[in-house]
Amino acid sequence: MRRRCATLLLAVLYCAPASVEAQDSVPYVSPSPSFAAETARPTEAIPAPVAEAAAGQITLPELEQMALGANPTLVQAQARIQAARGNWLQSGLYPNPTLAYSGEEIGNEDTAGMQGAMVSQEFVTAGKLRLNRAVACQDIVRAERELAAQQFRVLTDVRLGFYRALVAQRRVELAQRLVDIAEQSLEISRTLYETAEVSQVDVLQTRIQLNTSRILRVNAQANLDASRKSLAAVVGVPHMPGRILQGPLDPGVAIEWDAAFQHLVRHSPEMAVAMAQLNRAQLAVRRARVEPIPNIATAASIHKSDMSGDTAYGVQAGIELPIFDRNQGNIQRSQAEVIDARRNIDRVRLGLQTRLAEAFRQYQEALNEVEQYRDGILPDARSTLELVQIGYQQGEFGYLDLLGAQRTYFQSELAYLDALARLKSAESAIEGQLLSGSLQAEAMALPAPETSAGIEGLAGFGVEASGM
Repeated sequence: MRRRCATLLLAVLYCAPASVEAQDSVPYVSPSPSFAAETARPTEAIPAPVAEAAAGQITLPELEQMALGANPTLVQAQARIQAARGNWLQSGLYPNPTLAYSGEEIGNEDTAGMQGAMVSQEFVTAGKLRLNRAVACQDIVRAERELAAQQFRVLTDVRLGFYRALVAQRRVELAQRLVDIAEQSLEISRTLYETAEVSQVDVLQTRIQLNTSRILRVNAQANLDASRKSLAAVVGVPHMPGRILQGPLDPGVAIEWDAAFQHLVRHSPEMAVAMAQLNRAQLAVRRARVEPIPNIATAASIHKSDMSGDTAYGVQAGIELPIFDRNQGNIQRSQAEVIDARRNIDRVRLGLQTRLAEAFRQYQEALNEVEQYRDGILPDARSTLELVQIGYQQGEFGYLDLLGAQRTYFQSELAYLDALARLKSAESAIEGQLLSGSLQAEAMALPAPETSAGIEGLAGFGVEASGM
C-alpha cells in the first residue's frame, strides 16, 4: 500500500505542468536593440524576432503596440508639440500696420476742416523676430523630447505590468498544482489511516496543507485579476483582452554597468530636455542683448483742406532712445539662466547615475537569486523530493517527511517566481531609461517656458510682436 501511494503521488507531481523555467515561451525582443547590443557580452546573442502569438494568447509586443495607440498621455504630449509649434509661428510674425483717421479744424468757418488718414508701421530691427523663433524652436525640441520620454514611461509601465501579470498567472498555475497534489495527498492519507499505516495527526497535517494551498490559490487569482486590470489601465483600454499572457520569464541579455550608463547618458530623454533648455537659455541671451536696439516707428499721412481745397502730405519716423533702460537687468538674468541650465545638465546626469546605480543593484541581486534558484536550489529541492519519495516507498521516511519535501519544493518554485519578477522589473527599468509612472500627473507636467525678462516679444510667443 505504501509503495502504491507513493507512486501515485509521484505521478501526480510529474504529470502536472512543468515548472516555470521549463515552460515554453516566446522569445522576447527588446524595443531598444541598440541598448541590447551595447550591453551584451561577446558570447551572448540578441534574441530572435518575436513570432506571432498563438490563438488565445497575447504577447508583450502586442500590448506595447496597443499602448502606443491608446494611452491618452501620448496624445497629450503630441498636443503640446502642436502648441509649441503654434507659439513658434506666432513669435515670428511681423507687427500689423495701423490705419487711422484724422480730422482737424472741423467747423472752422462752417467747413469740414482738415480731413485725412494716416498709416503707421513699426519696423523690427536686429533680427529680433528671427531670434524669437530660434528660442521658440527649442521649446518644440523640448516638447518632442518630452514625447519620447513619455513613450518610454508608457512602454516601461506596460512591461512592468505585463511581467507582474505574467508572474501572477504562473503563481495561479503553481497554486492549482499545489491544490491538486494536496487533495490527492489527503485522499491517500485517509486511505493509509484506515489501514493504520499513518496516524490521525498525519491526516490533519495533510488537511491543513490542503486548506493552506486553497488560500494560496484564491490569493493568487485575486492578484492576477488586479494585475490584469492595472495592465489594462496602462495600455489605455477598459479591459484586458481575454487571452492568456504569453512570454518568457527567463533572464534577458546580460546588462553591464559601463555600457548601460553610457547608453543612458547618450540617449536619455531627460538629458535631451536639459540640453534643449541650455540651448534655449543661450539663445535667450542673444535675444536680450539686441532688445535695446530700437525699432523704427514710421507713419505716413494725407490731409485735404475743405476750406482751401489743398492736399497736404506728412511723413514721420522715430526711434526710442535707449538712454536709461538698456535691458541691463534682463541680460544679467538671462546670463544667470545659462549658468543654471549648464548646472542642470550636470544635475540630471548625476541623478541618472544615482537612479541607475539603484536599479543596477536590484538587477544584480535578482539575477543572482534567479541563477541560484535555477542552477542550485530548485534542482536540489527536486532531487530531495525524489529521494524522499523513494525512501518513503522503502519505509525509510514517514508520510510527514514526504509532505515536507513537497512543501519545500513548491516554496522554492514560488520564491523563484518572485526572484524572476524582481529581475524583469529591474531589466524593464534599465531598458526604459529609468522612466515610469506614465499615468501620474507630475510625470506629464512640463515647466513653463522660461522667458527672460525684457524679451517681451517672447512672452506669450509673439502676442506683443510690435514691441520687438
